Amino acid sequence: MNWRKPVIYSLLYMTPHPIPRCLRYMRKWERASKADLDALVENKRCNLLYRAWLDVPYYRQILQQCGVVVDGNVDLSRFAEIPVLTRQIIKTQGAELESRQKRGRGAFVNHSGGSSGEPVTFLQDRFYNAWNIANTMYFKTFGGQEAGELELRLWGSQRDLLEGSESAVVRLRNWLYNRVEINAFTMTRENMARYVEQINSYRPSWIEAYAQPMAELARFIKQQGISVHSPRGVLTSAGTLYPEMRSLIEEVFGCRVFNRYGGREAGGIACSCGEQPGLHVSVWNTYVEILDEKLTPVPAGQVGKVYVTTLNNYTMPLIRYDVGDMAIWQDTPCSCGRTTPVLANVVGRNTEVFRTRDGRIIPAELFIHFIGVVFNAGYIEKFQVIQRAYEKILIRVVLNDRAKFETFKERIVALVRSVMGSGCAVEFEFVDDIKPLANGKFLYTVCEVN
Repeated sequence: MNWRKPVIYSLLYMTPHPIPRCLRYMRKWERASKADLDALVENKRCNLLYRAWLDVPYYRQILQQCGVVVDGNVDLSRFAEIPVLTRQIIKTQGAELESRQKRGRGAFVNHSGGSSGEPVTFLQDRFYNAWNIANTMYFKTFGGQEAGELELRLWGSQRDLLEGSESAVVRLRNWLYNRVEINAFTMTRENMARYVEQINSYRPSWIEAYAQPMAELARFIKQQGISVHSPRGVLTSAGTLYPEMRSLIEEVFGCRVFNRYGGREAGGIACSCGEQPGLHVSVWNTYVEILDEKLTPVPAGQVGKVYVTTLNNYTMPLIRYDVGDMAIWQDTPCSCGRTTPVLANVVGRNTEVFRTRDGRIIPAELFIHFIGVVFNAGYIEKFQVIQRAYEKILIRVVLNDRAKFETFKERIVALVRSVMGSGCAVEFEFVDDIKPLANGKFLYTVCEVN
């Protein structure tokens, strides 16, 4: 019996966050007619634009200039005239993008992981957080997962690398949610063998994992010819899940793979339902546009850049925000019966794993997380990590504060050597810019080792 589920929901009802109500809202609207969903999104966009005009200095000026909000009246027909929001604008505008009501909303700071090569700092609040948590729980219901069922997470843990253990709060939360965590940042052959033993011992109902490390674990299991417990499903995120990766994971673990797309700036944007690879967009959370170079919507089936508007973050609205990804709209409804729009594919976030001479696997997410977030106090504009040889790493950086960078430089070197080997040579190259590929992808890790 899953006694944790009623306990978890009872505790959620006792918090100021309306998580259960948000979850019921999502279930109510997931199969609504297109006309009703369009009306829902229109209403949420109007509310966001009005609050942004009323409380956010940057948008007060922008929305008036565009004629989107005039004397408090919102004209959605002019939405496409709002200039896109970039990471550079967030950095230069700073407090001008923050609501004057942020204190009353319980604002907190968050950071992007730098998956576009350009980390950024932003604000979110209690209201946004409630919707985001509910949305995460909603995605898990696609495969029938309920709160409190035994879940194993192959996730990135900075505490394991920097401090050696997780905090008491994290351990308590994991106990309540019936969650076991193993570290995706330490993918040695010995650790992967131990991870398989843990999976077979715990026999989790679900596995949630970084896409690339999960594929590497599946590859290791297949190569070693060992048996592994088959959960009801695997939920991947934090990286592009390529078709061959999905096929390998499903083959090895004998279950369906559900793929989640999102980021720290916008939370969970979309998730596959198990019926097909396409990802259902959470229209109550995020308004998604896929545009060409002229900022014109691309037709279904064609690749364009992804721009998102966060519909529930009034503390620091991200309106037409360039997330740095490329994606494709699907032109047919999903056979699952849900009527929310579907992304046929997300083709951004090209990651490459690094490998050591003794066969250890280092996921790109490690470098993104530590260089982009943990060891970045706002001085790194862009970065790219290149493995030139087994014991040679080159880190290209675009800096806006060389003095601050020097105070963290040795910590970055130590981190790289802790995972690549103590004898690894770490070099830095200071450049004015790091260009993306012609297709718009940014390679934040490049492995030149054959």
